Amino acid sequence: MLLWLSGADLDTLAKVPREARKYVGLGGLVLTTAVLAMVSATFALYVGLRAPVVVALLVGLGWGLAIMNMDRWLISAAQRQRRWYLNLMLTTPRLLLALIIGTVVSTPMVLWIFNQEIESELNIVQRERDAAYQVSLTQDPRFQIIPGLEKSVAENQRVVDGTAPATSAAAGTEVGRLQEQFDKLDKEFQAAQKAATCELDGTCGTDKPGSGTAFRTKQDVADELKDRRDEVGKRLDTAVERASAADATASQSARRSAADNLAADKAQLAGLVAERDRLKARHDADSAENRGLLARLEALSHFTKDNSTLRSAYVALFLFITALEILPVFAKLLMNLAAPSLYDKIVGQADAKDEQTARAAIDYEHTAAVHYINSRAERDREVIDDTRDRMVTLEADVYRRTIDRWHADQVGRMAGEERAPSVRDRLARLTGLPRQTRPRAARDPGRADDFSPFPEPEETTEAPR
Repeated sequence: MLLWLSGADLDTLAKVPREARKYVGLGGLVLTTAVLAMVSATFALYVGLRAPVVVALLVGLGWGLAIMNMDRWLISAAQRQRRWYLNLMLTTPRLLLALIIGTVVSTPMVLWIFNQEIESELNIVQRERDAAYQVSLTQDPRFQIIPGLEKSVAENQRVVDGTAPATSAAAGTEVGRLQEQFDKLDKEFQAAQKAATCELDGTCGTDKPGSGTAFRTKQDVADELKDRRDEVGKRLDTAVERASAADATASQSARRSAADNLAADKAQLAGLVAERDRLKARHDADSAENRGLLARLEALSHFTKDNSTLRSAYVALFLFITALEILPVFAKLLMNLAAPSLYDKIVGQADAKDEQTARAAIDYEHTAAVHYINSRAERDREVIDDTRDRMVTLEADVYRRTIDRWHADQVGRMAGEERAPSVRDRLARLTGLPRQTRPRAARDPGRADDFSPFPEPEETTEAPR
C-alpha cells in the first residue's frame, strides 16, 4: 500500500527491490498527511458545525482520502527531468498547491491543540460582549425612561398603600418653614442657656460664680430666645393641625389619581422590561452559540496578540503542521534534484522504449491509412472508368435501336402510300382541278420523306466566337 501511495512503478521496483525503501518512506509521508487531514476535518466539523460524532468521523475520513489521493497525484505527476531547473519549475506549482492545502489542514489542528486556552478566551470575550451589550441597552432611548418609571411606580404605590400620605403643597410648605424656624430658635436657646448656666457656675465667661450682672444679661438673652421659640412652636402646632385637615380632605382623590398613574406606569414599564429582557435573552443565546471556527480564530488572534510566548508557540506549531503537509511533495523534489538512481534509469529507459513503440505504432497507422486511401482512390477511378464505358455502350445501343425502329416505320409508311392514292389526288379527281405541287423544302415536316430521327440543330444568328 505504501508503495502504491508513493506513485512508484511496481513492475520496475520488482527489478530493483533495493530501491523500494525510499518509496516506502515516501508513501508513509502521504499516509501521515492523510491522517492529519482526517483528524483536522473531524475536529472542524465537530466543534465548528456541531455535527454528530459519527457524521464528523465519516466526513473526516472522506476528506483524508481526498487529501491522500491529491498528494499521490502531486508526487506521481512530478516526474524527473533532465535539468535541475526543469525539475524545480515542474515542482514549484505543486509545492505551492501543497502549501495551500497544508494551511487549510493545519488551522483546525492548531485550534485543537490550543483548545483549552481558546475556551478561556472565548469566555472572556463573551463576558466583555455581554457587558457592552448591557451598556448599549441602558443607553437605548427606548429604555432610558425605565428608572423614572420605576421611581414613579414606587411613589404611587406608597400613596395608594397609605404609607406616604398625600400632603397639600401649601400646607406642607408652611409646616416646613415653621419647623425650620423652630429648630433654629431652639438651637440658639440651648446655646444661650448653656452660656448663662456656665456663667452662673463660674466655669466660663467672667469665671466668677453667682448671679451677677453677666449672668443676668445672658439669662435675659436665653429667656428672650425661649419666648420666641415657644411662639413659633405654637404657630407650628397650628400649621400641623391645618395640614392634617388638608391631608384628610385630599387623601382620597390623591389615592385615586395615584392608582390610575400606577396602572399606566406599570403597563408601560412591563412592556419595556419585557422587550429589554427579550433582546438580552436573544443576545445571550447568540453569544452562547458563537463558538465556531471563526470565533475560535478570533479568540486565538486575541490572546496571541499581547502574549509573545503564546504567539511564538502558535507560529512554530502552525509552521510545523504545514511543513508536514507539504513534506511529500518536497521530498519528491529532493529526489528529483539528486543524482538519478537505478530505478530512475530503468524508468527512463522504459519511457524511451514506450515512446519509440508509440511512434512506430503511429507511423504504422499513418502508412496504413495512406495505403488505404490510395487503394480506395484507385478503386474509385476503376469504377468511374467502367461506368463511363458502360454508359457509352448503352447510349450507342439506344441510338441504334431508335434508328432501326424509325427505319421500320418509314418503310411501312412508304409501302402504304404506294397502294392507296393520296388525298390530294382524290381531290383533284373530284374537283377536276389540276394537282398542285410544292417545293420539297415547303413540304410538311411530318411527312415520311421529310422525317429524321435526329433533331436538326437550331439556326442561330450569333456571330462565331
